[in-house]
Amino acid sequence: MNHGPGDVSEALSEVSALAGVGSDTGRGAGARARFTMPGGDLHCAAGPSLSGLAAIALNVSGGCNLSCDYCYLGREPQPSLLMSDETAHRAVDLLLAESFGERSVSVVFFGGEPLLNPGLIARTADYARMRAGDEGRDISFHTTTNGTLLTGEVAEMLHAAEVRVLVSIDGAAPEHDAHRSFPDGSGSYQKIVENLGRLPEGMRPGARATVTEDSAPLLSIVAHLKGVGFGVVHLSPVSGSPMTGEFTDRLVREYEELACAELTAIRSGEAPSAGCFIEPMLTLELGRQRLAPCGAGARYVSVDHDGRLFLCHRFAGDSRHCVGDVATGLDRFAVGRLLGGFTERSAGCSDCWALGLCGGACFHDVENDPGRPAGPGSRRCRVTRRILELSMWLYASLPAAGRARLTEVARLAARPEIAAARGSGETHGGSPVGINREEGR
Repeated sequence: MNHGPGDVSEALSEVSALAGVGSDTGRGAGARARFTMPGGDLHCAAGPSLSGLAAIALNVSGGCNLSCDYCYLGREPQPSLLMSDETAHRAVDLLLAESFGERSVSVVFFGGEPLLNPGLIARTADYARMRAGDEGRDISFHTTTNGTLLTGEVAEMLHAAEVRVLVSIDGAAPEHDAHRSFPDGSGSYQKIVENLGRLPEGMRPGARATVTEDSAPLLSIVAHLKGVGFGVVHLSPVSGSPMTGEFTDRLVREYEELACAELTAIRSGEAPSAGCFIEPMLTLELGRQRLAPCGAGARYVSVDHDGRLFLCHRFAGDSRHCVGDVATGLDRFAVGRLLGGFTERSAGCSDCWALGLCGGACFHDVENDPGRPAGPGSRRCRVTRRILELSMWLYASLPAAGRARLTEVARLAARPEIAAARGSGETHGGSPVGINREEGR
């Protein structure tokens, strides 16, 4: 009686989340709690969808200067859709308000191509660092870029702002340029490599390669990208089209070759370099269990240029997956409903041995590939399970010193949208990170 409906709903959301902890019925976001209130009963989803945020992605630009043929956006870039300073600052305020008791939070600058709006990135980083400092909290910044605009003043700005950079590059020029070209058809590889050679001292971005059927062998991709100056390399099979049996067999074989090479390198004192193994191994090192594929909606949300909130960056602009806005806040009941639906549609994952490391099928894949199985039995999951098996083998084969080095590298290498799965229903209140699901960027 002493509080408005907003406070009551927030309190019930937290109680609802707690209702599922430690019980079989609470493992899925489809579990529900029932409360009696004046005027009728209130039903709300119980589960990981109702925990505090740890990261937020700002879609600072709706435009892109490339025309990649596999882009998951599936629409023409819209250069006029630039985020304003006011929206970005409100998003930062939202993150800090919704990150219940989190010591460290993250801001991801995304797009389109985020470096089409570099001034906003600099100003937002300054504002966010000031706000986090006022609250005695740590904050990290990340961006995923195509690398063609990572030049001169922009690179210096990102380095000065301590923005960690991940560059989308698919390997050597022939494979990369076949898919990632400028609108006039010319390749983008040479421009990226030129920019890489002129980065400020101490700035070493990571790479993420989309793997297609015409890609070079995985070992060659990683070796090439490390050779031109990238740090950790993340590999993601392309999404949006059925994975053939031949492609699946090839990936399984090449991930095995990559794992053997990674073990040899780590044993000889080199730092881990294949992101596909680093993140599951860190999960093993921390002894945690994952019950969601990533932190989407629960620990991580995306903010569109106009301030609307979405489950993740891949759903940005899709009104069916809108979960609030920066002015009115995060609608946790909408989050619960959406994640509950995804959980029910991925029910086959519940009996899979890999669930504790994988967390289930990517929500975006489940939504956009309704005709294909998303759980065990699918070709994509066969590849994922093999990666996890190899990760366990690698972890078990590492000496103690290698595991210590692994932890150090992995904490820096993990993408925030995946690392934000931390706390999303894992047992022991842990902090696992997961496999990169950001295909097609």
